[in-house]
Amino acid sequence: MSVDVQALVDEGVEAWNAWREANPNADLDVSDLSEINFSKLNFDYVGLSAATLIGVNFDGASLDHTDLSDAMLDRATFRDADAKCVNMFGASLVEAKLIRTNLAECSLRDADLKRADLSGATFSGADLTRAFFEGSNVTEEQLRGAARMEVVRL
Repeated sequence: MSVDVQALVDEGVEAWNAWREANPNADLDVSDLSEINFSKLNFDYVGLSAATLIGVNFDGASLDHTDLSDAMLDRATFRDADAKCVNMFGASLVEAKLIRTNLAECSLRDADLKRADLSGATFSGADLTRAFFEGSNVTEEQLRGAARMEVVRL
């Protein structure tokens, strides 16, 4: 049985986080969640592979071990989000704002971060193989701690 994500989010942060804790393996309908405000919500271990999440707000959210592979995250915001060990393999993050986002040990392999705002983002232990950073503000210093960087495109 699929869950109405928008209805749960509308109930507020405390209600969502309590529901997530009680239902860690729930099947979420992620076909199109564009423009939804998920700020400060707990998305740890959630499967959002290939989801359409254009313009969503994950500011301050917890996304540890979340599967965002092949997701459409263009113009999404992740300010101060905790996104350790997130799988963003092949994700589109064009013009996304990952300001002060902890991306430690994430897979950003083949991710498109074109024109993304990566101010203060950390990539310690991240896999950035073939990640595309054209027009983004990522610095060489930020990338130094990455685990893999084969053919990173700046």
